[in-house]
Amino acid sequence: MSEMIERVADALQEAAKGTGGRLSRDTAVLLARVALEAMREPTDEMLDSVVSDTPAYVAESLWRAMINAALGGSE
Repeated sequence: MSEMIERVADALQEAAKGTGGRLSRDTAVLLARVALEAMREPTDEMLDSVVSDTPAYVAESLWRAMINAALGGSE
């Protein structure tokens, strides 16, 4: 499991505690993976925030590569 999935799962478990709930580790990991997969495609707003001399296709490619690495692979 990737470090980023671990981080997100930890954050989800902490957030659940903060609301008086409990989230199993397996559920937290599943939700972390689903959240990262949902982020695979950057939004227009995200792309607009990139330095103006970076072509959008480069920014998109880099973003996808980083999310794929966070998911533990190169999908």
